[in-house]
Amino acid sequence: MLLILYMNTKSMYSRVKNCVILICFTIVNKVSFFQVAFGKINKKYNLSSFVPSFLKNKKTSSKIDDDFLIGTKYKLLPKTIDNTRYYKLVTNETKMIDFKPCKYSFTSINLIDTNKDNCDYDINITNNDFNYLCEDNVINKDFLTWYLSNFYQKSLPINYKISIIDDDCEMFDLEQDKTIEFHSDGYKIV
Repeated sequence: MLLILYMNTKSMYSRVKNCVILICFTIVNKVSFFQVAFGKINKKYNLSSFVPSFLKNKKTSSKIDDDFLIGTKYKLLPKTIDNTRYYKLVTNETKMIDFKPCKYSFTSINLIDTNKDNCDYDINITNNDFNYLCEDNVINKDFLTWYLSNFYQKSLPINYKISIIDDDCEMFDLEQDKTIEFHSDGYKIV
């Protein structure tokens, strides 16, 4: 009798645990969906402009010059298009460029230091003051080194990964040896 009661309790515990896990997973997915949907609506209608500035999340910012070096081979050149300041990654020898903003966005890009717990950096490449989503731009080690130094005053961790949620709610992680290339209608991981 005691053995049957123990087996029923164990079975009931497993069922309750599975239900709790399923409920938590569903809530996380719904929250992510609403964040992505609100991000798209906000981008189209600029709803965040109605929020008072003291309620907005303060992000790190940096004074961004007209053009600056990234690593030894590249520089960023700016161009304002429709009140958004786009930056194009070009080689140091390039003089004239064609700015083509990408037709997609990323919901989230985070750089995670794999040697430290709870150490990650938000890589924001789509705001009005610094928009890096231009055709032929890349996110690579040189860009990430510059970004962390410029916006966070930190050096690039030795071991890191990049966690990304794109505008179609696809989530994936990239190891540090991978590069993201931006094309006009999509991105490519190499």
